[in-house]
Amino acid sequence: MSRTSPPLKQMEAKLRESEEKYRSLVELSAEATLIHRDGRIIFINPPAGLKLLGASRPEEVIGTAILDIVRPDTRDLIEAFAVRDLQGVETPLAELLVVRLDGTTVPIEGRGARTIFEGRPAVQVVMRDISHRKQAEEQLQARNRHLLLLNRIIGTSASTHLPGELLETALSQTLDLLGYDGGAIYRLDSGRGRGCSPVPAKYAGCMPGTYRDRFWKIVCRFHRHRPSVLP
Repeated sequence: MSRTSPPLKQMEAKLRESEEKYRSLVELSAEATLIHRDGRIIFINPPAGLKLLGASRPEEVIGTAILDIVRPDTRDLIEAFAVRDLQGVETPLAELLVVRLDGTTVPIEGRGARTIFEGRPAVQVVMRDISHRKQAEEQLQARNRHLLLLNRIIGTSASTHLPGELLETALSQTLDLLGYDGGAIYRLDSGRGRGCSPVPAKYAGCMPGTYRDRFWKIVCRFHRHRPSVLP
């Protein structure tokens, strides 16, 4: 009757202890972490990983194909990265959309690396939800577009003295900058406070204030009457 040698038992015990420590550290991590082997997810950390994928229990994710949690247009890239990760080749940090269990997507930043899990090679992927960062970037881009538009309109107001020409040019620049096919500018009525004349004006009559003030107000009113990409 064969028996396991003491050194081998010690190695097995150390391996189990190491894996237990690894699980504890990963499960406490604020980053979403999953491990996949042979194209299937074999581990995901609660709560970060489960939250990212919209799952309530690991069983909802374990066994899922790794390619099922990414969009079709990025699957070739993920497959190529997985091969390189398993070979121990460093792959770059990637930004992509992860598909949650309910079909919605969330932008993530992540990277994979070779690891040993339950005694066999696998790929560990650490991911971070970057939704807030993306929203901040979009808001910054919107503000930049807003400033660009304002500068264009101010430049136009300095080069023309005809209200009709000024309005037509401002409207054309606004539509071009925002990618719209058509639109209208509404005239503020100084005698009615914040009210406005609801008549769309390609050529508007006189308006209160200086060119700069009145066109800032007009353009803002214009955006409030349209689906706007500006804040």
